[in-house]
Amino acid sequence: MQRVQGLDAGQGKPKHGYATLLSAGNWAMGLTLLGLLCSVLVSYSQLLSFSLGAQIAGHIALVLFATLFKISYVIRCIGLNGLGKPIH
Repeated sequence: MQRVQGLDAGQGKPKHGYATLLSAGNWAMGLTLLGLLCSVLVSYSQLLSFSLGAQIAGHIALVLFATLFKISYVIRCIGLNGLGKPIH
């Protein structure tokens, strides 16, 4: 079996792509968590400080950020799996 530089000999897939997925998933999880916390603040915590339109937007953003967080987690798991690391 020939070894190609930058490829995993067992799978024949480039590992740097999985490392990029892992890094992107981690960053995306952090950013979406920050957005999720901000939307919770607007929607529930500071009700008198924001207009009704802002609160509605906060509730919509809550659903969107939660969905993006879950997608980011899946991207992170794909990266971990591709690198052969355990998924926690």
